[in-house]
Amino acid sequence: MKRTLALFLAVALAACSKSPGGVSAAPGGSSDLPTADLSTPDSAYVPVTQARQVWVMYDALSGDKPSDMMLWAIDPTLMGADPFQKRDKETRLLPQLTAEMAAAKDHRYITFVDRSSRLAPYDFDHKAFGFASALMNPQAGVSHGQIAGVSLIDVAPTNAAAFQWLRVPDETQAKAIQAQLSAGWIPQVKVWAYVQGGEKVRGITQTLFVQIAKVQVLDAQGQVMLEQKAGG
Repeated sequence: MKRTLALFLAVALAACSKSPGGVSAAPGGSSDLPTADLSTPDSAYVPVTQARQVWVMYDALSGDKPSDMMLWAIDPTLMGADPFQKRDKETRLLPQLTAEMAAAKDHRYITFVDRSSRLAPYDFDHKAFGFASALMNPQAGVSHGQIAGVSLIDVAPTNAAAFQWLRVPDETQAKAIQAQLSAGWIPQVKVWAYVQGGEKVRGITQTLFVQIAKVQVLDAQGQVMLEQKAGG
């Protein structure tokens, strides 16, 4: 098990796609995506915990027609509806969806728990812990991270390289964190991000592009063990 985890960490760290300025190369027209105002206060970030929120964000920013999966996430009874029932239910849902999608366009600062995240052992050369996560995978041929367990929408940071290493220059602090990792502790990682846009990569993979603003590693009590900000 330890060997498998170590291999996962090594591959994920080595695979991080880089471009100048620590921004990952993005497919399609994603190089023109809007960027975050990093001075935005934490209180402006909306927690994303439900599949419904993820689908609304994707459809609002991609311009795609609301998919059946999105509609099912909002009204599960649509899955068993006949064509007439489905049409009537969707008609009733439309005003609500329109309002939620408009709100998603205007409120792009989000925070979520990255449940795929792991920390590699402390690296003295970098004075940092390697951050291995599905979020950090390269954008070619590999699935990205997920929010709220929505497996059909990839979440791809455009600045993943800036968070490849989570810096802890204070060795006393690093030693305490490493001791917990060595004892089998799996940290909870909270991500603060700005949703830049959505599109189908290569016309297939539904993808939300985000700019990571901050990463926090939390202990079992929810206390911040370490924090790293974009540009910090």
